[in-house]
Amino acid sequence: MTAGDLYRYFSALVNGEILPMKTVKELFKTVPHSVYAGGVYHNKLYYRGHGILQGYEPSIIFNKKAGNVVVLLGNRRGKTTTMKLTNSIYSLVNQTPYLGGNTY
Repeated sequence: MTAGDLYRYFSALVNGEILPMKTVKELFKTVPHSVYAGGVYHNKLYYRGHGILQGYEPSIIFNKKAGNVVVLLGNRRGKTTTMKLTNSIYSLVNQTPYLGGNTY
């Protein structure tokens, strides 16, 4: 999977092009005091996905209002994650304050 593939998939998912919007809303519905649902971390301004599989580390942040997306695919897994770099790039692209380390 390329960064473009991940972007196209996630964009289609959140815009109801893969599943009906009713299903997407149900999938992304968080429970009280939780920011995680449907494999995605939720914030008022963005969705964030992150994972580690077989030595690869994909990260994605999707701005809900502007539609700006940052996708970072790491090909290694070390002591640190790609989230800090993803957060920095997102902040630059969206002209927002730095999101913080691994904060979801």
